[in-house]
Amino acid sequence: MNSLNVEAGSSIAVFGTGAVGLSAVMAAQVVGCTKIIGIDVHADRLSLALELGATDVVQFSSLRKVEGLTIRSRQPLCLPLHARQSRF
Repeated sequence: MNSLNVEAGSSIAVFGTGAVGLSAVMAAQVVGCTKIIGIDVHADRLSLALELGATDVVQFSSLRKVEGLTIRSRQPLCLPLHARQSRF
């Protein structure tokens, strides 16, 4: 929870809802985030994310490719939605 660095009432997006990403979803729920968005390509993982506390999910494979955007990491990425760009 300390690594997420989110506060109660904040929003977070979790990119990748495997074991680590689902842990982030559960931690965000414990902290009291009001909007927890799980993003993945696997529908079954997204269903589990909803069961474990995600408020919204996005199946990435159903989105159109955004020009200039490439996600190269296969590790889950958790971003507080209110974070300043300088923090990354």
